[in-house]
Amino acid sequence: MVGGNHLTGDIYDKGNFYAPSLVKCEKDSILFSEEVFGPVFPVIKFSKVEDAIEIANDTNYGLGGIVCG
Repeated sequence: MVGGNHLTGDIYDKGNFYAPSLVKCEKDSILFSEEVFGPVFPVIKFSKVEDAIEIANDTNYGLGGIVCG
């Protein structure tokens, strides 16, 4: 995981604020399959383009996704 630290300082003292986070997860992770209301970006590693397409299509939601090679 990268990021995710609790932000502190004058403008953050009246709530719970976290830095944007990149989280490595598996395709069956709840973080990947459910919508997260926060600055969290789940990342899944794949070997073949076909695997990436299968992972991207295996959802009940129309959530956004990015494929990087």
